[in-house]
Amino acid sequence: MTPNSEPAVVRLKSPADVVGAVPFLIGFHPADSLVVVGLSGPGGRTGMSSRADLPPPDDHHNYASQYAAQVAQAEPDSVILVCYTEQPDDDGRLPAADVIEFMIDELSLREIGCTEALLVRHGRWWSYTCTKPCCPRDGTPLPATPSAEVAALEARRALEGAAVLPDREALAKSVQGPVALRRIALEQRFDEIEERLMEEVIERGIEAVSAETLSLAQRLRERFSDDPNQLDDADAVRLILGLEDKLTRDVLITWGLDDHREELLAFLTVLVQCAVDHHAPPICTVLGAVAYQHGNGALAGVALARALRLNPDYEMAQILDAMLANHVHPREIRTMTRRVRRQLAVPPAREDGMAA
Repeated sequence: MTPNSEPAVVRLKSPADVVGAVPFLIGFHPADSLVVVGLSGPGGRTGMSSRADLPPPDDHHNYASQYAAQVAQAEPDSVILVCYTEQPDDDGRLPAADVIEFMIDELSLREIGCTEALLVRHGRWWSYTCTKPCCPRDGTPLPATPSAEVAALEARRALEGAAVLPDREALAKSVQGPVALRRIALEQRFDEIEERLMEEVIERGIEAVSAETLSLAQRLRERFSDDPNQLDDADAVRLILGLEDKLTRDVLITWGLDDHREELLAFLTVLVQCAVDHHAPPICTVLGAVAYQHGNGALAGVALARALRLNPDYEMAQILDAMLANHVHPREIRTMTRRVRRQLAVPPAREDGMAA
């Protein structure tokens, strides 16, 4: 179950608006999924959003109980449920109707109302809860063009550089490392630069090397902002290796507190794509942490999944992954990150050497 808390604030005026907004709220087009859109404040503004695969037939109640408990962590006033499936009706009932009923019950136990529950199937939407003429039994076609509200959300996300991917598999592929000949070439580059970097640590000390890493990161980010295609492999490798020092990694994580977060996420994603598996966990964790700070739970989830697949014992990734799984609100992550920034303002004494 992947949360996407606070990705954007928008007022949705109709079921078609909700369906049109979902891909922009979670970052990709869902399939065989149940999406929860949280509503908060006056007028029911969108806040938290979350997506989970639909459960197997024998696990509806347990699934709903766990999912509702996680949604409650984000403290929405109410929610909209949106089910995506191509399954046919079941004995005259809409598919996954039991799942929706259990979810509504479990949310109610937690004093969270359900404003609407929708099914999206074959380019049409249905309501699980409304039987009035406004929600016909054969469904309502999705509009060919988005409403002004959805178009505004789409434009905002485009200006932020946030692409909507076709599905979750495409999102996972966006944080995978190099393959084939490029992987071989980058592995050689990592070996060469790692050897030189270790010599620098011995000669100059870890603090000097850390300062150089952060200076390089700033220069590369500015260069990336001007032209994303001008990121040199050697510089990217040097930066990725520098993040194996945990304090340097943590400083980079705090950059997520500053402006231009989508630009930073794009920059970090390109670095993750350059990272060969052996050296990927630190940069994947940085990407996951920055994405989590700003509610991009889907991106955080796939980045942390890669880090932990490659190094199951990587502690920072373990912590963030557990918090994500338990729907700890992004504002708590930002609070923790601000605390880290204050602590890093007075660097603790440390021994020379790159942290594992």
